Amino acid sequence: MASNGKSIRWAFNVSSWTPTKLQMKFALSCIQQEEKDRISKFVFADSFKASLIGRLMLRKFVHIVTGLDYSSIKFLRDDKGKPYFYHPSFEVDVNVSHQGDYAVLAGELGPCKLGVDVMKMEYTTRNRTLSEFFRLMNRHFTSTEWNNIKYDKDERKQTEAFYRHWCLKESYVKNLGCGITVNLQNISFEVQQKELYQNKVLTNTTCKLNGKYLQDWRFEESLLDADHCVAVSLFSKETTPAVTMFEFLHFDDLLKGAFG
Repeated sequence: MASNGKSIRWAFNVSSWTPTKLQMKFALSCIQQEEKDRISKFVFADSFKASLIGRLMLRKFVHIVTGLDYSSIKFLRDDKGKPYFYHPSFEVDVNVSHQGDYAVLAGELGPCKLGVDVMKMEYTTRNRTLSEFFRLMNRHFTSTEWNNIKYDKDERKQTEAFYRHWCLKESYVKNLGCGITVNLQNISFEVQQKELYQNKVLTNTTCKLNGKYLQDWRFEESLLDADHCVAVSLFSKETTPAVTMFEFLHFDDLLKGAFG
């Protein structure tokens, strides 16, 4: 299958962004009133910033792949509250996620569906050991996955493997639009390489649903830095989107083109 359309992967380090009042004013002026109302409900500043950056990335993506002015870009929400863009002239799917230090976006212009997730590979609960945490999470992973997670005896390696698998599952269920409400034991990932890399995308991880390998799916995995993994799930029967590295954006990148 030939590649078609345009593939975009973006990451923004929210933790290192300390906006000025003027930057915040400009940022809020770029999004819809409904989005302002939604993010204003966040209690914590980090969640507010990450959500705002996610909204800006969504609008930037649509502007780039369609050529539409910011003023004519309108996002709707499905029955599960997920934002989506609809235009009769464009076939677009885009998804955002934020966790740890980053907000990320994966988007495609063309006939495919996708989901993205980012995770900080860090276990910080002090009142429970990692083994106890794994025991509590046992029902969310298959025996194959637990074998991969616990392959290395080093707890840091096990933590990284755990969040890698969780990131994959999140990207898959976000693609489906159902969230973590399905029986995750029915979804089993088989990683072919133990290590993830920065500046390299792995695409050889496979997934079984109810014991059968998924067809027409691709899972893209990489590291944003030493502490954050990111996964993109892609489903397409018609095209094979290009494998694309995550590009790191700055605040000025997000606003470029927003004001004509």
